[in-house]
Amino acid sequence: MVGYVVQDDILSGTLTVHENIFFSANLRLPYTMTHKQRLARVEEVIEQLSLRSCANTRIGTELKRGVSGGERKRTCIAMELVLSPKILFLDEPTTGLDASTACDVMKCLKNLSRNGCTIVFSIHQPRQSIFELFDTVLLLSNGRIVYLGPSNSLHTYFIDHGFPCRESNNPADFALDLLIQEARNDRITNLYEAYLNSSMHNLMINRLKDISHDSSNARVQEEQPLRNIASDLFYVSQRTLRNAIRNSALLAWQNAVAIILAVLTGLLYYQLPQTIGSGVQNRLGGLFFVIVNQIFSTATALEPFIKERALFIHVSIS
Repeated sequence: MVGYVVQDDILSGTLTVHENIFFSANLRLPYTMTHKQRLARVEEVIEQLSLRSCANTRIGTELKRGVSGGERKRTCIAMELVLSPKILFLDEPTTGLDASTACDVMKCLKNLSRNGCTIVFSIHQPRQSIFELFDTVLLLSNGRIVYLGPSNSLHTYFIDHGFPCRESNNPADFALDLLIQEARNDRITNLYEAYLNSSMHNLMINRLKDISHDSSNARVQEEQPLRNIASDLFYVSQRTLRNAIRNSALLAWQNAVAIILAVLTGLLYYQLPQTIGSGVQNRLGGLFFVIVNQIFSTATALEPFIKERALFIHVSIS
């Protein structure tokens, strides 16, 4: 099973860290698992990613601050980790984070890799302390491989191929500057060919052949049972109801509009004459106004769909 963490933190801001992770577990874990088993898995992931201190804190919205950026990112990772994936892909997990928070997130990923989960992610210009956490580095330029090998060998690799790098330099910064400079000078082809002729490339080809041979003899994993549509509908409806109840700004606005319109309508039609002509017409106009107001007030139901469109798409894809 594979997990994928997108670049943007797609979370429900009115729910807590624990509720977001538990929602992901309810939707994506096999429905044959009991409520107690899912809850135990969520608690395990929270401990694994050091989210215990903020587990009952809401993520936060534009109007109300919640958890920090690093905690948001770790929550996104936890929502994928509840599936116990063998491989976890991440799209630029340090985007939008300060240097210290980014380093903390990468240390969490390093700990996950030590527990048997393969971590694959894209990243731009990592600081040296983050780069030193990497096991294997893949450098790409225009879709072609420039380097694929151990991170601690990147420095000596470029020196051996005529690109001196000082010991004090960050290998990631040096490699990025080098690729940009060589691409501008149309000499990037030399780096492509250097890798194809290197021992690292030959070693990788042999390893891929061994993996292909092993996978051909591997057993096919049994299919997971089909999802229970009724339970999925229940959990999505439950989350939507919580969002509506906890969205205090929207509730206050809806109540204020209803009260103001009710008062204005009452004042406009207060003590209408009891005549057949104008009295009946005024009352019909009042009924028409009330009905039209109720029809237009249903447009507020579109607000959750507009604000949470990305969240709905993310859940349906995953």
